[in-house]
Amino acid sequence: MNQQNDFEKHLPQKIKDIHHKALQASARYKAAEVDLMNILDQVDLYRVYLRYGFNSLFQYAVHGLGLADNVAYTFINVTRKSREVPELKEEITKGALTVSKARKITAVINPENKSHWIELAKTAPQSKVEREVAKENPQEARKGRMDFVHPQNEIQEKVAIRQ
Repeated sequence: MNQQNDFEKHLPQKIKDIHHKALQASARYKAAEVDLMNILDQVDLYRVYLRYGFNSLFQYAVHGLGLADNVAYTFINVTRKSREVPELKEEITKGALTVSKARKITAVINPENKSHWIELAKTAPQSKVEREVAKENPQEARKGRMDFVHPQNEIQEKVAIRQ
């Protein structure tokens, strides 16, 4: 951290101010992610969405809260998985894991293997996480939310094209 302070000494004040604002915005964003997870959990548990005329938490999140489809899906998925694996939420709350990275492992993480998947998500690049998830759960790679294609799926696609 001392090197950072030495480096910053030579920067113009305007640049330091902009950087400081960026750090504050980033901290607020991370806190907002945790807040959104917490409130969606409550909305789901108490079925608040039904009282507002929505048939599902997803509809509530998209139409009632104005979230984009992919954002709603991600937060609902991670929030629900966090009930099964509370350590997932703990790592997000601590800032050790992002909601985006947590989403990648929701299809494979469970109470028995949580340590492995949480550690992988915290330390490995996204592409490695996707590759490992695809190996563990080839169906997840097919859904289009993963960039890595499991070799078994690739072969099936080639066979389907030749027919």
